Amino acid sequence: MMTRQIENKIISFIRRITCNVYIPSDIIPTAETKIKLADSILISPLVLGTWAWGDKKTWNWNEEYDVKAKEAFDMSISKGINTFDTAEMYGKGESERCIARYKTNHPNAGDIVLATKFLPFPYRISYPSSLINALRASLERLQVNCVDLYQIHGPIHLRSIEVLADALAEAVKLGLTKTVGVSNYSTDEMIKMYDRLQTHGIQLASNQVEFSLLRRLPETSGLIAECHKRSVAVLGYSPLAMGRLTGKYSAANPPPSGRHFSNINMNELEPILETMRRIANKYNVSVSSVALNYVICKGVIPLGGARDAKQAEQNAGALGWRLTNEEIVELESHPFTPANAFWQRFWQHEVRSSSNIIMVSLMQLMCIIGLTLVSFVIYTQQESLAVPSSDEQFQLNKRLIDAHARTSIPLFRGSNLGIFVRKRPFNAFPEHSVARRKEPHSTSVNSENIWSEILNNNEQYQRRFDDYAENPGPMFG
Repeated sequence: MMTRQIENKIISFIRRITCNVYIPSDIIPTAETKIKLADSILISPLVLGTWAWGDKKTWNWNEEYDVKAKEAFDMSISKGINTFDTAEMYGKGESERCIARYKTNHPNAGDIVLATKFLPFPYRISYPSSLINALRASLERLQVNCVDLYQIHGPIHLRSIEVLADALAEAVKLGLTKTVGVSNYSTDEMIKMYDRLQTHGIQLASNQVEFSLLRRLPETSGLIAECHKRSVAVLGYSPLAMGRLTGKYSAANPPPSGRHFSNINMNELEPILETMRRIANKYNVSVSSVALNYVICKGVIPLGGARDAKQAEQNAGALGWRLTNEEIVELESHPFTPANAFWQRFWQHEVRSSSNIIMVSLMQLMCIIGLTLVSFVIYTQQESLAVPSSDEQFQLNKRLIDAHARTSIPLFRGSNLGIFVRKRPFNAFPEHSVARRKEPHSTSVNSENIWSEILNNNEQYQRRFDDYAENPGPMFG
């Protein structure tokens, strides 16, 4: 009797164990198991990804789905899955609003863990203000004062990783987020972010990448191992390959168009799905449960999507058991042609080959050219409203020449490309502004208005530009 009691206590302890960063191979994941990120927050071993909530383009969201998504929310929490991952871009913010509605008056609202993301559009070049303002907007949509995890959505920013790391650190210091993470970062990029955050005394909590039985690149490239070496958790999005690993689809019934991640021919997947069905029958779970358990066994925290209660329940079926090493080997033994679309190489940086680096640099250069064209259009449209006289033009040109000789402003200081621009200082020709002429329906044509519009009227950047005008410093940061 005493031996049985001791065994029960040991089993109870194991079921409630808290793991750091990932679940070790000798632990069976359960609803009671928690994973600690950045030595700060505890999340469930399975996270509910909410990309589909509010998204009309890819997931055809409508009012009917709103009711079903609420049921998925409630079912997940009842199964011990209390961590939800969203983003400002999911449904143009509607995903965040959905979570806010669903958790209102929920009895377990205080236990919910929220993660959201910031998308560093190329035109977002003013940091930390761009990130802080976006985070505050997400907090308003989520109806909370602080999120548990705030992530950079993708490595498409023109500013350097160090600049974004400083912005993330500022978000933590302001009490707007408890921890910070990244998404789709390569090993080198992750290390740069980790090192920079360490200078602020902040631990990088996570790197979210696409990972599934059909996309093992983060494992084979060594990214997962390098993350774990630094106590950085790996979150795996699209662990069900956008439905391809649920058993719902086949060659005769392919997934809807627009589901680009792991876009592999269903004919090639049939042998894999057959093996998954056999394993699912053995453990009395769904095919989806097998796919998610596989991700957990690889040391990754899966972000399984659910649009209704049934899908949420199937996701929860991934807990309470664990694939054997032999079953994992069998699942990985089936060959298929991996998806490798052009846009994915730009968005996902798990492996930074020389061709990928060149491609990303070209894409960033295209963004800069686009920004330049926009600014030129704004300038020419407003310039045409006020044409100075020849004497005025002579004085203006003289002043601009002097200004250019004095001023070198690295607009993209510290960027991945090291690109800078020379710009005339603010108020280069204030007397020629249409506003000073008091003409109706017009605005100032001086460069302050033009560039402040591009920089979203950010006062911090104006101060930085003024400082550069007095002391230009090096062109490359």
